[in-house]
Amino acid sequence: MNLTELKSALDAASISERAYSFTSDGCGEVYRIAPIHDLLGFGWEVYYSERGNKNRLLVFRSESEACDEFLRWILRDTAAHRSAFPQSPMSNK
Repeated sequence: MNLTELKSALDAASISERAYSFTSDGCGEVYRIAPIHDLLGFGWEVYYSERGNKNRLLVFRSESEACDEFLRWILRDTAAHRSAFPQSPMSNK
């Protein structure tokens, strides 16, 4: 699985876009998956961002492994589903 396929799987599972991010930028309480470059080369970080902290940080060397784990992780969190996020008044326009 790659990021494009992950996005499709998240949409199909009704996971709110407000519950995750595909970058390491920004703040807020969201699940994140992001590419990294460290001493071992290129890889992927998967973690829950809360108050600027990387909670439950996992590092993978392949995009596929990172995406698979990210999907497993976020699907277990019922608070990440769209029904858990109130609709903004602007979304109905």
